[in-house]
Amino acid sequence: MNYKGKEITAVILDLDGVITDTASLHTKAWKEMFDSFLQKRSSGGEFKPFDPVWEYLHYVDGKPRYEGARAFLESRGIELPFGSSQDSPDAETVCGLGNRKNIIYNSLLKSQGAVVFEDTVEMVKKWLSHGIKLAVISASKNCRDVLQSVDMEKYFRVIIDGNDALSLNLRGKPEPDVFVAAAQKLGVSKDTAAIVEDATSGVEAGKKGGFHLTIGVARHNSRPDLLYKSGADIVIATLTELDTEEITERKSPQELPSALNHASTIASRLKESCSTLFIDYDGTLTPIIDSPRAAFLSPSMKNTLKNLSSVFNVAIISGRDLQEVKRLVGISSIYYAGSHGFDISGPEDMRFQLQQAIETLPLLDTTEKALKEELKAIEGVFMERKKFSLAIHYRSVKNDDLSMFQNKIDAQATQTDKLKLTYGKKVIEFKPALDWHKGKAVSWISQKLHQNGCYPLSIYIGDDITDEDALKEVAHNNGIPILVGDHGIPTAARFSLQSPDEVELFLNKLTHYYK
Repeated sequence: MNYKGKEITAVILDLDGVITDTASLHTKAWKEMFDSFLQKRSSGGEFKPFDPVWEYLHYVDGKPRYEGARAFLESRGIELPFGSSQDSPDAETVCGLGNRKNIIYNSLLKSQGAVVFEDTVEMVKKWLSHGIKLAVISASKNCRDVLQSVDMEKYFRVIIDGNDALSLNLRGKPEPDVFVAAAQKLGVSKDTAAIVEDATSGVEAGKKGGFHLTIGVARHNSRPDLLYKSGADIVIATLTELDTEEITERKSPQELPSALNHASTIASRLKESCSTLFIDYDGTLTPIIDSPRAAFLSPSMKNTLKNLSSVFNVAIISGRDLQEVKRLVGISSIYYAGSHGFDISGPEDMRFQLQQAIETLPLLDTTEKALKEELKAIEGVFMERKKFSLAIHYRSVKNDDLSMFQNKIDAQATQTDKLKLTYGKKVIEFKPALDWHKGKAVSWISQKLHQNGCYPLSIYIGDDITDEDALKEVAHNNGIPILVGDHGIPTAARFSLQSPDEVELFLNKLTHYYK
């Protein structure tokens, strides 16, 4: 496994959320403990329960137990003595509350058990087969018990848990002490080690420690944008995305060269292959505007696409519903993928819908109904139901209402693990929690179009975070990924265009050079 031309010799993984799904048990334990404490403290006054999404992520996730308890109490303006680790769980101290939480967690762990992520098991075995050294770190003092319960302890040469951190006087995340200690025990340099973390505090620790590669894991309803902002080099949904010799390096959008300046070189590559141009709709073919309903394709852009489709395979990959994007573009000779690739159609009777996604439709109906009720009091929310997703646009929501808006979205997301959240430019979408996205759609269409033995080369042009899966897919296959504008996170793109106007110029240049 390589990153930026350097071989990775060791991988240091966090436990909760990366190896095992015990984060939900920790969340339940924190909520039960804090709610009981807060109710007693309110003494009949207003009781504000612990938020298992927002407050968990910002104050306790990834931190040592007592530090998490203290951070939450400080956020509520509650002052308690710190106490000591020997405090009774009934003690009104920071440590007493932490100890009370631990008792609840152990009870939940015993009754419900931990669940291991199968993608992690697969990659752990693969890394070991390639001679990569492995370590586990965790703020939890129950780390070894959890690993043993899922038969994973045997794979790791080094384990540093909360007990070790205490005895070695190691500071908790976001300080890098535990990661540095793990690397030292493995006998590897930080320059050749990778960190795998799902918590923002852990990502910060990896970057602060100077490790060669810091990987963020954003499963289901996690926030990939927060992991990037905390310093992650790459963010993945499953560890099997790392099953490649060379991990795609991501760059700041400002570092990318202009595709317009390299149009002739790109066109020459297209002539040597069976080429397909994949293009996003909103923000790429049309400008982003306040009302998605008014994002119409200009006559000149439509003419450009018609000319382009006469020399290349062209596919529009959109988050919009399939029928809507087909109506907006209105060109029968090109291919379409709607709902982020869950719904595909094209010439010669091309048709595809993911069966597992069809099974989630009743759940999307229920979620839509619930959110209409929850969000009706927030001015500026626009909800857009597509067949396989539910988009909530908040471009017009007042800044003062954004926190309440996000809390309601997060609360709804905790109701099921069969839907996941994805984040775009002022839009949040509920989609089936399946291993399918725009990148998978690009791969599926490419395979269908290039079955005659020719060399396939793909271009993908998109502007949003939701396009990153496709940009990465194209980059992995030596294609040409192009980002439009700046979506605020590191990108897998290799070229840039600044606006839909530049997209149109670029597409016209390709058609001209090719002819």
